[in-house]
Amino acid sequence: MKVILSIIAFSIFSIFDIGEDIATALKQGKHQELYKHLDEKIIVKILDKEDLLSKEQCTANLSAFFEKNPIRQFQLIQNTVLSPTAQFVYGIIETPSNKYKLSILIKKSSIVQLRIDYYE
Repeated sequence: MKVILSIIAFSIFSIFDIGEDIATALKQGKHQELYKHLDEKIIVKILDKEDLLSKEQCTANLSAFFEKNPIRQFQLIQNTVLSPTAQFVYGIIETPSNKYKLSILIKKSSIVQLRIDYYE
């Protein structure tokens, strides 16, 4: 029983660390840190364009977005562990021209869904 509880606790803290790593990187304007946490296939929505992309395609799309919209500030709104293998991260990205909502779903230590929408 103790072993099972230890495994669950370790899984929760591992996932929580990923969310914290992502938030810290974005606060520092280091969007490239997202790339190392991407799953092989990711559901990506950037503004009005949504698709299932490979890790490489997602990286290219995010790089293009952040080249046009460099991060000036990131505010973490929510970092929630949904289960021992899933976590949700939500925050606001401020760029020189706009604000955007960023939501990330992490499963088994990888980003499986990422959404960037206009902040209203």
